[in-house]
Amino acid sequence: MPAHLHAHPPGSTSLAANHEAESPSDSVSSPRVFLSHDDEDAIAEIRRTLTEISHHNSKQGYPEPHSSFDKFLEAELQAGRKKSNLGVCFQSLSTWGDGEEHTDVKTLGTALWRTLTFQDVYEWTIQPWLSRKEPQSGRPLIRDFSGAVRTGCSTFLRTIAGHHSSFLGVTGSLDYSGLSLEEVKKHYRGQVAYVPEDDVHFPTLTVQQTLEFALQSKTPQRYQDRIPRYLEIYGRVFGMSHTMNTLVGNEYIRGVSGGERKRISIIESLATDSSVSCWDNSTRGLDASSALDYARSLRIMTDTCGKATLMTLYQASDAIYDLVDKVLLIDEGRMLYQGPAREAKRYFEDLGYECAEMQTISDFLTSITVPERRRFRPGWEHRAPKGPIELEEAFRKSSAYQKVQYDVQHYEDQRLGGKSVRCSQIDSDDGSLEDFKKAIQTDKSRFVSPKSPYTISVFRQVVLCAKRQLWQIRGHMSPLYIKIISSVVYGLLVGSMFYNQPQTTAGMYSRGGVIFYSSILLAWLQMSELEEAMQGRDILSRQKKFAFVRPSAVCLARVITDFLIAAVITFLYLIVVYFLSGLKSDVG
Repeated sequence: MPAHLHAHPPGSTSLAANHEAESPSDSVSSPRVFLSHDDEDAIAEIRRTLTEISHHNSKQGYPEPHSSFDKFLEAELQAGRKKSNLGVCFQSLSTWGDGEEHTDVKTLGTALWRTLTFQDVYEWTIQPWLSRKEPQSGRPLIRDFSGAVRTGCSTFLRTIAGHHSSFLGVTGSLDYSGLSLEEVKKHYRGQVAYVPEDDVHFPTLTVQQTLEFALQSKTPQRYQDRIPRYLEIYGRVFGMSHTMNTLVGNEYIRGVSGGERKRISIIESLATDSSVSCWDNSTRGLDASSALDYARSLRIMTDTCGKATLMTLYQASDAIYDLVDKVLLIDEGRMLYQGPAREAKRYFEDLGYECAEMQTISDFLTSITVPERRRFRPGWEHRAPKGPIELEEAFRKSSAYQKVQYDVQHYEDQRLGGKSVRCSQIDSDDGSLEDFKKAIQTDKSRFVSPKSPYTISVFRQVVLCAKRQLWQIRGHMSPLYIKIISSVVYGLLVGSMFYNQPQTTAGMYSRGGVIFYSSILLAWLQMSELEEAMQGRDILSRQKKFAFVRPSAVCLARVITDFLIAAVITFLYLIVVYFLSGLKSDVG
């Protein structure tokens, strides 16, 4: 394996040349390396080259491979790919949950009773109209949030991303550059993405197949040649190049590690190419270096492609913290601070809090919400605001809150020109709403409706899902082998039970038994598909929200592939049973 060369700073020496006489102790304790003048010149040239490379990379702003990622995105834009900019503005935003502290777990008996008495149907259809709950009657999860994003934490991200189904209600204003939440859900679903912290993938797919499916579902046919380049870039940036042909795996199937599975989730989410991305604790399970690579990648995509990025991070290093523009501190659903990240530390120090030595800024901000960890400046122990209520009141009286209100008003004036949200078509630095719609339509296939949230046609979705289904079967062939062997064994058993039945009326009932047992056994062999179908529901739900493929396309693709496999299994079974049971072997 070749050795790595490292550039040394001026004044340091890695190899020493000494032409003086050696002492006996020197010859024993420390070996000497004698170099000629040519060797010294070669070493000096290597140092100059490495210094120039290091200086060149520092001028680019990002080390390799992130600088290549930045150049690649810029080349994509220069090649004619349009930006799909979409900002977020929220004002007086509150989310309300059910006030009940517990939920009853359904048993088999209660499930049957609710089904037979049509209680589920009643709760889904009639009850919402007869007894509507006011959102304010529930428990507040986040309270009166305001802010603008141009370029409980999970609750806030899900509220911004429009995932409101689990909430009792959401009040306030939520605007996406002139688009309402209903318009985004219906026509631009994939442009606002919520990325949860759970890593759920098909375990029998390789890393490359998982990422290739995500990229192909968001890339029209005319741009398919770019997918290998995207895979290469993403693999280099996140250190996944060596695992591309490895199964994703799970607790039963051996595959990649938990940290590598987290990177797969990140790359898959980046493939959505969403304009607004909400990342929920996506650094969980990553080491410090990988977490920094992830943050740099988001910073590059935000700057180069004009994205709006919101993310929750726990125990973020100062290197990651320096990459963000704004920080929002939440405790018990209350907004304790929102503003520039570089001003957050000074703001809380002015309130009387103290940041310990060698403590990261993110850890300092988190400690403010924990009574056992927060520290006060001398003399401020009784004057500093404490608890979420006092800190929220202090923030709303501060100049930082006035700056937030100014940013919201400036955002609306810039986007709306002082008019209503729904009627704005005014250009801004980020482009108009019409430019956004044109950019989205440009990235779609020719056979996709302009109002559809999907990128590729239904036919291509079915083909892509069928190919993924075949990939899954090939990645774990044991169930298929078991089915084939079982069909042959069942054929031998049934054929031996009704071996060589007479061709007269005496064998009529026996032949009916052959047909009956064959139907039951062949249907029983397909029961094993139910578990696999149920396990993929979470993945299907997430990919529907990402606007990868339609659920109907996935179901149709499964029917096609299952039919082909069932045809092979049925053929092998019937060949054995037909001739052993003495069924008619000619056309006469």
